[in-house]
Amino acid sequence: MSKPVNIDHLDGPGRPPDGPIPAPPRQAERPAPSGRPRWWHLAREQIQPHELVGFLGRVRDALVCEGWDEMEAAQRALDLAEAFGGTKLFIPTLPDAAHPIATVVGREAAHVIARHLGGSDQHIPTAERDLYHARRRLIRARCAAGHSVRQVALELGITETIVRRYR
Repeated sequence: MSKPVNIDHLDGPGRPPDGPIPAPPRQAERPAPSGRPRWWHLAREQIQPHELVGFLGRVRDALVCEGWDEMEAAQRALDLAEAFGGTKLFIPTLPDAAHPIATVVGREAAHVIARHLGGSDQHIPTAERDLYHARRRLIRARCAAGHSVRQVALELGITETIVRRYR
């Protein structure tokens, strides 16, 4: 049986460098913690309230009907889509503070939504269709500012084909 060989004195390629290991260069940013693509969050900031249709439009209309600002109402509707998009959710006629809707949009907004849309299961859309127009505006603005198709695709987390289609 042979003795183990001590190679601590060698500085070969298998030896880790001194100090912290640098992170590899990033090709693109990771999606936001919600799991939505980057363009979703950027388009959400650019959306016009009238672009919300279907259930999200009804949520916006209910809040506006009760005196809410139109943009704030649209953002609350998008909060629902971000939290519950693609699922079915029961909206009670009188939600308590612990109800999932109240935790996402706030108790006051939850009561308004419940008054207008409560008492049934609702399919909550993902809002991607509602945000397409805002996404197109983002693409066009970045291309007009001189960004390359590749830069825009990486920044928004979409394919180059989509950027070429809407630039």
